[in-house]
Amino acid sequence: MRELGAGGMGTVFEAFEEKMNRKVALKLLSRHLSSSEKAGDRFAREAWIAGKLNHPNLVKVFERGEMEEVAYFSMELVDGGSLYDVIRHLKVWGKDESWNLEFGSREYVNWAITQIVAAARGLDYAHRKGIVHRDVKPANILVDRDSHLVKVADFGLAVDPEGPRITTVGTVMGTVAYMAPEQIRGQLDQIGPWTDVYALGVTLFELLTLDLPYSGATQQLYMSAVLTAQAKRPRKINERVSHDLEIVLQKALEKAPQDRYASAGALADDLENVAHFRPILARPPAAGTRLVKWARRKPMHAALILALATGIPALSFLSYRALLHQRLVERLDTEQEKEAVRRLDHDYRFREALPILDKVLERHPDDPDALRTRAVTRFRLAAVDSDPERQAESRKLALADASRLVLLEPDASWPYRLRAFLEKEFGRTAEAARDESAAQAKRSAEPSSQELDIDGVLAMEAGSFKEAVEIYTKIIVQHPDASEAQYFRAMAYQNLGESAKAMTGYEVASALAPSDPIPRINLGQLLNQAGDLGRAEAELRKALSLDPKSAAAYECLADNLILQAKQKAAAGDREAARRGFKEAEGAARQSLRLDDERAWAHANLGVALVEQNRLAEASNPALIEEATREYTKAIRLAEASKGSESERIMRTALANECDALMQLGDIRLALASCERIADLEPAHAINQYNLAAVYALTNRSADALAALAKDFDLGDRDWQSLATDKSFDSIRGDRRFTTLMNKMKATPSQVPQPSSIP
Repeated sequence: MRELGAGGMGTVFEAFEEKMNRKVALKLLSRHLSSSEKAGDRFAREAWIAGKLNHPNLVKVFERGEMEEVAYFSMELVDGGSLYDVIRHLKVWGKDESWNLEFGSREYVNWAITQIVAAARGLDYAHRKGIVHRDVKPANILVDRDSHLVKVADFGLAVDPEGPRITTVGTVMGTVAYMAPEQIRGQLDQIGPWTDVYALGVTLFELLTLDLPYSGATQQLYMSAVLTAQAKRPRKINERVSHDLEIVLQKALEKAPQDRYASAGALADDLENVAHFRPILARPPAAGTRLVKWARRKPMHAALILALATGIPALSFLSYRALLHQRLVERLDTEQEKEAVRRLDHDYRFREALPILDKVLERHPDDPDALRTRAVTRFRLAAVDSDPERQAESRKLALADASRLVLLEPDASWPYRLRAFLEKEFGRTAEAARDESAAQAKRSAEPSSQELDIDGVLAMEAGSFKEAVEIYTKIIVQHPDASEAQYFRAMAYQNLGESAKAMTGYEVASALAPSDPIPRINLGQLLNQAGDLGRAEAELRKALSLDPKSAAAYECLADNLILQAKQKAAAGDREAARRGFKEAEGAARQSLRLDDERAWAHANLGVALVEQNRLAEASNPALIEEATREYTKAIRLAEASKGSESERIMRTALANECDALMQLGDIRLALASCERIADLEPAHAINQYNLAAVYALTNRSADALAALAKDFDLGDRDWQSLATDKSFDSIRGDRRFTTLMNKMKATPSQVPQPSSIP
């Protein structure tokens, strides 16, 4: 009859069920998701879970099925809107006339409490059936206009103990503003009824204040605040919130699940106590408890205060405070220096990282973390250095750092493991075997954080990414707030090709460490690959605001701007595309000003220049010449490195160099490039097309026609480009060329038009 709303999974309509003579809400799975087995399973699971729940405060599902290859289920129609609608009206007008509510009145506060009590009763029933909703929010709490009954809807993310779990460890599910800390961290094993209690607390807080408990300009900053900051006090926003009601809210919003109400029913009971002026069961945290919680959030400040408190008898107050202040400043400086090293290592700028580590170790010669980092950095420098003498020196110094660690911590296993790894990589197999044996003998029955940490580092360096995921998951279980473990697990997922899990991990790492640009850079890179270009650009620009000297961020931003400009060009907006390619050129140049050895930045600069020339009113050979030089640099740098990413960059730059040299008219060099990329990637139609063009330009008709035949066999049907491409003028009169053109016209297109964009 009419559309009621739409979401990520499908659309809900008001419909009339003839056989039962009643109006229903009909939810249809979106057609674009109908081919997704995972989406279909989630849709069916939502209907299954809600269908077996029977409570007046839960939306009842009647029937589910499939029609014309579209899955659907019908449920009771609740036509009074949601609490989200109420909040929206109150924010705009200060009142909601449909329910006769006025924000700030005592009656409104009581009404808000009543709605949450009813929702909590329904959820408590679901919890007792073993089902956790996981996406409680105002939009999913509906109010029936006739009965005034509150009904919780949308069990699409619910956990059912009788059904399979679609999500995996480390996956963030839900709506950010209403997610409990355990959801943000992706700890599925800690999600339970208390998770829905937290979301109910946020919803009631928003109803009472028209605000959220935490502040954050972005999702990542908001998640970080949930994990590390103290919630706002609702009484400071709305004086109608009583002291007891504030205590109930505080308990519902506790960070640790065990500190919240044990059940939604307990929350409902205490809210009813507030409404009827009875004593509440919750109590405000004692001063000691508040201090412990503050210390968890601010460990450095707590340590300083503790040291001041206990150190006064030993020294005069002022001198001891000055000493502690000096140590604190040194510690903060050291942490900042280590953070700078991590950023430089991420950018493969190992030579710049080493002097910083040397400086840290001058002040703290026995800092095991700095020694370990310097050993690994020297190892990584040796792996990419082309000079044999410098390579040998880096290896020797890396082993010296590892040996120093063994002397400093002779009873720990991890220094031996690190040294064994380096020895094995450097060909010292006998020494490596001895150290491996020593490490095994000293390893704890329950591995310590340091042992797990070095296990993770070595697994990543060895390319054992599945093992790395397992190791970092163990660290995260022990330390849920460990942002580096979240980051490295995400990187391992990325190397395994599990992009969705990697993106979730980078989001959590950004939330845990909002000042760290590195997770945002990697997230931006993955979003580029997924085609979510607007969000990718936002993440990369945020990374640059945190670190304006990040060559990697500028490199990824150039890639993003090229992809966006390409879309604008395809849509026919030539001027917007030209501006986009110009901006991409600027980002690529800035990346290279910071680090001239970034192969992908050179390739991006070449693409930006070529595409600007393509969109210009008149061709500018100087742009193509510069682009060709950039492609050549990219190829040289990629060939000097190792790994699949370097190979991909080299091939992309080579294909683009082939195209640019043809545009420039340097047929001799173009022939060499085009033949090389066609040999490396013979199954790519564009490479055969370009090779055919350069053969035609050098009057090698038979070779040109053979390459065009391969291009056709690989699926190219773009006869329009072939008909207008002047490169093929020398063979245009050949009967075989005409036959091939006709075959292209007669069969459907299978590959996109050849393009020089990577």
